Amino acid sequence: MDDLSRHHGYRFDLTGWPARRGRERRLTPAARLGGGALSVSFLGFLALPAVAALDGRYGPGRSALLLICVLLYGLSFLLVFWFGSRARRACRVAMVGWLVLLGSGIVAVTGAFNALFFLGYALVGAMLLLPPWAGPTLGAGTAAAGLALSASTASGPQWLGSGLLLLAALSVTSTFLLIDALVQLKEAGARIAELAMAQERSRLGQDLHDVLGHSLTVIAVKSGLLRRLLESGADEERVRAEVLDIEELSRQALTEVRATVSDCRQVTLAGELAGARRALAAAGIAADLPQAVDEVPAGLREAFAYVVREGITNVIKHSGARRCTVRLGASWVEVRDDGTGSPAFAPSGGGHGLSGLSGRLHAAGGTLTARRLPEGGFLLRGEAGPGSGP
Repeated sequence: MDDLSRHHGYRFDLTGWPARRGRERRLTPAARLGGGALSVSFLGFLALPAVAALDGRYGPGRSALLLICVLLYGLSFLLVFWFGSRARRACRVAMVGWLVLLGSGIVAVTGAFNALFFLGYALVGAMLLLPPWAGPTLGAGTAAAGLALSASTASGPQWLGSGLLLLAALSVTSTFLLIDALVQLKEAGARIAELAMAQERSRLGQDLHDVLGHSLTVIAVKSGLLRRLLESGADEERVRAEVLDIEELSRQALTEVRATVSDCRQVTLAGELAGARRALAAAGIAADLPQAVDEVPAGLREAFAYVVREGITNVIKHSGARRCTVRLGASWVEVRDDGTGSPAFAPSGGGHGLSGLSGRLHAAGGTLTARRLPEGGFLLRGEAGPGSGP
């Protein structure tokens, strides 16, 4: 039903016209079958006046005229149902007017005001082609007109036909509004799924950046150190130790990538400080790091671990520093160096790492500050917001 609705271009907003459908849109076989069965089933009610015309109860002339009206009414309804949404507004109004004329012709030929119910086909046409208010307005106006005309006859007001027509108008309006609501609900669900997928891609990209950016930086630094040792003819045991360290770092990076993909990676503040000590030593940067993390609440340690990882990675890659200092507090963490920095690491430059890190802290209610120091060097500070932690 929702595919059929999109095919006709239905969109209701109380005042707007249903969207005009282009010729390029195609229905699925299921929608064609369902729409065909639905439209033909609607015509079942027209069997009543058709049978009355065929048995000749109104005389030859009136019966023939009634049969012509019924056939034209049914055929016109099918054309409106399937092709009316391609028409322009003026043509749509003319189509609905034609359906009203044919329906009124059936009422006039039979002389039964209870046959006003058959104008329900015109109401469906109005809901398909005109703004939503047109259907109920047409139904109420036609019902009131039929009631007023029938009141002038000897049999008196025909409440049944007018009531059924009014009920049909309300039912058709409610049905179309419900169909449109279901279609929009499904589309909203699809949009939510797309946003969730995009968010997951962003998270995975940030996690891979955090893992590979740090690990590959350390591997590159140690590889450079290994090259210099080989060029200087250093002791074989020292070279062997560096090779084993690079091998271990590569395995650790591979393990973290696999854990990231399976969403079971654990990042610890103590582990990041230990890794920072090794990485800074390999890069020839003096390290002043905390010996314990007990002062940091457990709920903040993972977020602060990412600050330490990103800060140390950028110190090694960009700063040209001789010394790096990490300080911890109950609600903050700082990574400070005495280097000259790099334009790529400037606060205005940002970068995927700092942007993602800022997003992590923001999600935890914290803030990230990255700035050059007046005395030289660079400061990266992560601070938890009020109420953060356990």
